[in-house]
Amino acid sequence: MSYSNHNVLIVLYTKCGSVKDVVALFERMPLKDIITWTEMVTAYMEFGLIGMAVETFDTMPEKNCVSYNALLAGYCRNGKGSRALVLFCKIVEGGVELTDFTLSSVINACGLLMEVKISEQIHGFVVKFGFGSNDCIEAALLDMYTRCGRMADAEEMFYHCPANQSSSITWTSMICGYARSARIL
Repeated sequence: MSYSNHNVLIVLYTKCGSVKDVVALFERMPLKDIITWTEMVTAYMEFGLIGMAVETFDTMPEKNCVSYNALLAGYCRNGKGSRALVLFCKIVEGGVELTDFTLSSVINACGLLMEVKISEQIHGFVVKFGFGSNDCIEAALLDMYTRCGRMADAEEMFYHCPANQSSSITWTSMICGYARSARIL
């Protein structure tokens, strides 16, 4: 069986909820490529096995921005915003390629932490490196603002850019933000 067939099976077994099958398949594979290792990190995170995901990540013979993003997104998926921020700092310090997905994930981590100062720093970083003109990043920023109680900033961003007003992603972020802020009141 080829790498791609094994990788597809890892994804399938993960979606079916069978961690035993995923692990057994991975352990039987004589050769593993970077995609295989990354799929295992993702699988462990999907199952909430954060320690196993980190151990697998640390064991990977080769890492790229996709494997870092898998770990970063997994931390967010499992509510570990602080760990995601620590990893993001390592990614930046290590010179790993930053993608829209990387930044969306770290913005999500800030939203999980709901800390205004950190959210301001990450927003500054995103603006400084010119990643703010993407619907997904803008929606993540809107979501982060609302989670951090920064509704005025979210509204300003939303209304400032007419392109936002035609994007279903940003509309959804604003609606969810209003719903969250209404629950707080």
